[in-house]
Amino acid sequence: MGVASDADSIVLEDLIDDVIVDPLPYDAGQPDSVVYEPHTGEWSSDFQGSSEEIRETQADDSLGFHLIDAGEPSAGIPQRIGEYVIERMIGSGGMGRVYLAKHQTMQRVVAIKTLPPQQMAQASAVDRFYEEVRAAARLLHPNIVTAFDAGNSNGIHFLAMEYVDGDTLTNLVAKHGPMSIPDAIAAIRGAARGLAHAHAASIVHRDVKPGNLMRSIDGTVKVVDLGLASIASHAPINPSSSAASKDSGKLIGTIAFMSPEQLENPNLVDARSDIYSLGATLYFLLTGRPPYEGGFLEQIRGHRHEPLPELFASRPDVDLRLEHVFRRMMAKRPQERYASLLEVLADLEFYKTTDIHPAWVNRISTSNVAGDAPTHRGESTGGELTKVMGIDLGMFYATCAMADPAGNVEVLVPNEDGRTQQRLAIADGPPIIFGEAAAARRENYPGSVLHCIPLYIGQSKVDHLINGRKCPAEVLLAMQIRQLMESCWKERSSPHAVAITVPSSYDQFHRQAVLQAANIAGIRSVRLIDRSLAVMQSWRHDQSILNPPLNAVRSHTAANPEQPQVIVSITGQATEVVVTRYRGSRLQQLGAAGQWHYGTLQWQQMLVDLVAATCVNQFQFDPRHHLLTASSLQVACERALPKFLLLESVNISFQRGGRTVALPVSRTAWLEACEPFVLELLQMIDFALESANINPKRVSQVLLLGIITRIGANRSRIAKRFGETTEIALVERMDVAKGAAICLAGELPGRGNIPSPPQAATTHDFGLLVVDSKNRRRIRPIIPRGTAIPARTNRRIAAGNSSPQILSVVESSTWNETSWRSLGNHQISTAEPTEALELTFEVDVDGIQIIRRRDPHSGGFIRLPALPQPTLTEEEVLQWSQWIQEWMPAKKRSGTS
Repeated sequence: MGVASDADSIVLEDLIDDVIVDPLPYDAGQPDSVVYEPHTGEWSSDFQGSSEEIRETQADDSLGFHLIDAGEPSAGIPQRIGEYVIERMIGSGGMGRVYLAKHQTMQRVVAIKTLPPQQMAQASAVDRFYEEVRAAARLLHPNIVTAFDAGNSNGIHFLAMEYVDGDTLTNLVAKHGPMSIPDAIAAIRGAARGLAHAHAASIVHRDVKPGNLMRSIDGTVKVVDLGLASIASHAPINPSSSAASKDSGKLIGTIAFMSPEQLENPNLVDARSDIYSLGATLYFLLTGRPPYEGGFLEQIRGHRHEPLPELFASRPDVDLRLEHVFRRMMAKRPQERYASLLEVLADLEFYKTTDIHPAWVNRISTSNVAGDAPTHRGESTGGELTKVMGIDLGMFYATCAMADPAGNVEVLVPNEDGRTQQRLAIADGPPIIFGEAAAARRENYPGSVLHCIPLYIGQSKVDHLINGRKCPAEVLLAMQIRQLMESCWKERSSPHAVAITVPSSYDQFHRQAVLQAANIAGIRSVRLIDRSLAVMQSWRHDQSILNPPLNAVRSHTAANPEQPQVIVSITGQATEVVVTRYRGSRLQQLGAAGQWHYGTLQWQQMLVDLVAATCVNQFQFDPRHHLLTASSLQVACERALPKFLLLESVNISFQRGGRTVALPVSRTAWLEACEPFVLELLQMIDFALESANINPKRVSQVLLLGIITRIGANRSRIAKRFGETTEIALVERMDVAKGAAICLAGELPGRGNIPSPPQAATTHDFGLLVVDSKNRRRIRPIIPRGTAIPARTNRRIAAGNSSPQILSVVESSTWNETSWRSLGNHQISTAEPTEALELTFEVDVDGIQIIRRRDPHSGGFIRLPALPQPTLTEEEVLQWSQWIQEWMPAKKRSGTS
């Protein structure tokens, strides 16, 4: 079941144009719940009367009815219905009337719903009424209005229900304005619990909206009005039966909150349609308006074809996690939504009823409702602005920055030397040495120095002693992160969260390793930011971070942010090309190509090999064959790289046996040796643009990151791939750290001048290795590269012939080939060997793949262990974290332990 095709939409829109002669805006009292009868060409709704009468009616949709004032005349109100004494009418509409009544014997106060007099003799209306009665009778839950009794008394069909002393969410928003985030989340959680109970009973509400959710005086939210609900039957449906055919071809529900597939065929909706409507309700509670406004036609087009509105734009106190929950609830395609409300409830558990924010900002004071000035002050910091830290963690160097939601961004400088770039190296002691002091020991004591630590990821132990122990790469990374935070962060309280940059092309194993390292370093709230997106976000926030355009064609004009941009980066960790575009205020990744194991190190190693070959020719020895000489040569070549920016030839000097060996190397010779690297980079540019469907002539800016991209010959060849008016600009590494901090600050509630966080996309394909009945192995793609994240899809996997079932998860390994690497296997036990598996596949905002399996007994989803398996277990992470804290204690700060 999917969204209708364009052809279908044309038919429906033409049909609506014929019916709705005078479309009504949402806030002008338009009909609330509607049923379109295609055979008669009429709409039935909760209102009776002409368009003018509807316009004049300020309707509250409590229980689908117009509420009656206590002072209104009560003509035609029965004094008694069965055993119930009627006190007064409390609501009325085209679908029925509601009375406040009391059971004569039990003295229970109830709400009694009856059919309107003009529909008492209509068989279809009576059938629909008793459909609601039967649906209500099947449900008993604290978050659903309880049905007590039903019947026919003197020709009056009635349903006696629990009386809710409270108000609808529509009325509450109308009276008090948009809700605070705690109130809205509490309301949605209550509604979700009730609807989940209905879904478990095979009942789909089909008209979830704020007006069908009531909050009692004790705060309990209850689902009301099952008048449009559908009840699934396990028996085959007879199309000719009245129960199956009475709604056939009808458009049923409330347009403002209706899912796309419900607009297409209301008979085929399932629980995911209610999830969509509940997401639209969440938007209404937080903004005071439905997601799509205008007349019926405009709203229908919005639900079916228009992009989702951004909560960020309307509520600056909404954090990124809640934005993602909302977008997942209202995904256009049902298969991209949550599979059940139990999953929605699981994600909303992240928020406590008394604390609106995620754990990593859990002491930030709440902001005012939309329209008021947001609050940026945090209780835990004594009135200081909430600040986060960004770390650009490279192969050779790292830079750090700080940002807050108000738009203040600054590069952090460590105590020792005042440099913005900090060398990443560790030398064993005692004491243990970090940074430039450690790197300086490479030439004379190479065996005691660890550098280029990301190269070691995947090794259980690195063959260097640190404080008497051989450590995994994740622990070494944790030491570096801990040292960066202790040397750079000068605030009296620790950062609420830390963003760490990674190559966009990083695979699952490397992303997990960085997260584990952050955890060992003592960071409990960390976000992985793709380095290329950090570059562009920093540029957007403050264009002065860029050098003047290297080609003067567009120097007199500002670049158009709506046109696509390209980031070309060659760093120690990766070579990458990423295509982006701003849609509104949000940066989106459109395409990418890259290799995480292919970067500056390869260019440097080519220089080492070139010098070594010259040395063999002139002096008949290879400096790479001796540890001290090889280390001295590597250091010399590393230092020579910046000189090639200005010099055609560079003398590379290294030590051999106490003597200095100096050899000249021309830039031309080195670049010729590196020609394969340049050709592959140009292929990456073409591939990324093609995958994003972008004409290179339309690219507005190309941002270059890394010393290799600054070399004139390389820069010129990159520029030739684009148009003459494309602006070429250089980005400094310190600006990457600023971009990371900006990305994270954009997730904070109460954003001011900080842009909305960027939307990344997957750079790898994810799939399953399946074996068919003929024992043939093939890959079934699940989430393709280029999918916007967070991504989510549901799959039903056919059962094999044995239990447990083996689930083999794979990931694409290169940017230009259809080759795959295994991430590992899940063994899933099933009650029966032939039992199919219902799975949910996700890629979260950190780029981490998550797989959940539906439990056939509880109906909930169980998260499967991470694949590939992390290097360290949770117990080992805790042990290594304690080990680091013992000899590398954190600075004491107020508000921190």
